Amino acid sequence: MLNIKLQNKVIDVCDLYYDRKYGKAPPGTKIDLRFAAILEDLNLPQLKAHDAFNDAVSTAQMYVILHDLKARSVYLKATRDWDQPMMPMG
Repeated sequence: MLNIKLQNKVIDVCDLYYDRKYGKAPPGTKIDLRFAAILEDLNLPQLKAHDAFNDAVSTAQMYVILHDLKARSVYLKATRDWDQPMMPMG
């Protein structure tokens, strides 16, 4: 709308996570791309949600881990125990 372009490259940790977790998953695999699910799979602490600083720190941690996993060609286990309740965030 403003006819301007951002100079910074856009990186979506969700895309990085999907590639590392579901990129080689068989058809029919349930996909969970929730912020809390990514934190859990990467063994990161769940900081108070909906706080700009905490969300930025968590996202940065996700990026570093996922970038490292990609560099080492490591994939995450593509299954999740769907019967276990996830801890609420916020």
